[in-house]
Amino acid sequence: MSKLDGVVLGNREAALTDQELFSIYAAMGTALRRINGITLDSFGYIGPHGVWTSYPTNRAYMSAQFERKLTEFCTRGGDETLAARLRAGILARSVLLDAADTPRLCHYDFHAGNVLVTPEGQPRLTGIVDFENATAGDPLMDIAKALYYFTPRDSPKRDGLLAGHGTSDRPDWEATIALYRLACTLELWCWFAQIGRIDALPALTRELESAI
Repeated sequence: MSKLDGVVLGNREAALTDQELFSIYAAMGTALRRINGITLDSFGYIGPHGVWTSYPTNRAYMSAQFERKLTEFCTRGGDETLAARLRAGILARSVLLDAADTPRLCHYDFHAGNVLVTPEGQPRLTGIVDFENATAGDPLMDIAKALYYFTPRDSPKRDGLLAGHGTSDRPDWEATIALYRLACTLELWCWFAQIGRIDALPALTRELESAI
């Protein structure tokens, strides 16, 4: 971190106005779109030597990811009936995954803790860090993950990010983001179950139920 100028955006957000939040998140959306403009040869999670397990299409990649997480969900104590309903709902909406026909670089952990800005005055973007979760996938998956932790109070951030990224240019973008949000929820449920955060599972289970 000391090699890059700036401070973590998360440390400044509480003192920023709605206008400043919109502006910096619009800049973040623009930067993310540039990252997403980098194309790769296949879909899949990126390791130190390229895509680890390659998939020819986004639907093939995401279908494998959904199935892996649904299996883990059941293994870690999740409701098998709910898993079956989720599996059917995902299959019914899987056509949405076909719109991403080119694998693109996705940060997939794009939030205020991984963004650096100027320390004073109107915040300006100075750096983006932590590409550990980088994926060759659909840019809307990147957006869905970025939006995941926003609350209704975060509308300036949400509106800015979407405006900067140009997400609404894509047909069915809201329905596609909703499908990727389901993937995020499944990932988080499995992670909390793995580390013993049992207290967090009921709320995530309710979110999964509402996603069907």
